[in-house]
Amino acid sequence: GSDHPPPVIRQGPVNQSVPVDSTVVLGCQTVGAPPPAVHWKKDGTVVSPVDSRVSLMETGSLKIHYAKLGDSGFYTCVASSPSGEASWTAYLQVE
Repeated sequence: GSDHPPPVIRQGPVNQSVPVDSTVVLGCQTVGAPPPAVHWKKDGTVVSPVDSRVSLMETGSLKIHYAKLGDSGFYTCVASSPSGEASWTAYLQVE
């Protein structure tokens, strides 16, 4: 076992509606020792950093440039460390 507590998401993404072609930032502020690794899922599927419109910032936030209608969905921030994981989900509506 581990004597470290699992990671905590202090502030996760919020539900938001944004216009097409705007820039969206989905925040995810985590705490833990060791600092947890952060990844994102959209509708349950891991967000791939291959898409140049989508970038994972050093803070753990997910940034989406030039939002498209197809970017709408449930986004989940997952913070994971050897002692466990935490997640926080918000809905993004692009219109």
